[in-house]
Amino acid sequence: MQVRVLDGGDAAFNALVYPPPDHNLLNYLQQNVEHARVAMTGISDTFVNMASNMYEKFNSSEVINAGKALLFGTETHLNHNVVYPISYGHLNEANMIMQRYIIAEPEVNKMYHQNTCEGFQETYMDFEPENVGTERMDYRNVMNGVVQYDDNGDGYIMHYVDSNEYEPLDTLDKFSVLHTWDAVAYSIAVGVDPTSIDDSEL
Repeated sequence: MQVRVLDGGDAAFNALVYPPPDHNLLNYLQQNVEHARVAMTGISDTFVNMASNMYEKFNSSEVINAGKALLFGTETHLNHNVVYPISYGHLNEANMIMQRYIIAEPEVNKMYHQNTCEGFQETYMDFEPENVGTERMDYRNVMNGVVQYDDNGDGYIMHYVDSNEYEPLDTLDKFSVLHTWDAVAYSIAVGVDPTSIDDSEL
């Protein structure tokens, strides 16, 4: 048996674990940092600078280039336990854990319970059929501690205590799911079932 050892430090490890982000995800992160900066005017500059530094670190060419090099030729969607960002046009390739997070998106979850979407057919198993929409643990796990905006554009943060019952998602995993939810929203907007294996219309 051959064992491949990669030597590259923390940047190489992170790049191997997380797929290189696409341009849309980077724009999404940048916009949210700016929204947070505006919404939290008057709050400690330390917090805002920390968020900006996190974005800059994530956006560093070193990490992106290492990711491209280490992940070249790998099939992330074949690993059932990897959370990764999915763009429109590739939702039907979602692995099992990403299928859970796609169906946890409130609008998709509503369609799923109304039987108006395919729900990834036989590859998806609903582990919390009694919970709908924002009551789902998968949804709460993603949104726990994430800045959200109300109808007036005011920022707020929800902390779901029961989300601690599941293994928490780290920041990059949450960004990956949120990016995927943007692709899901676009899919619904153009009339394509985001849970269809063959991209059927809604």
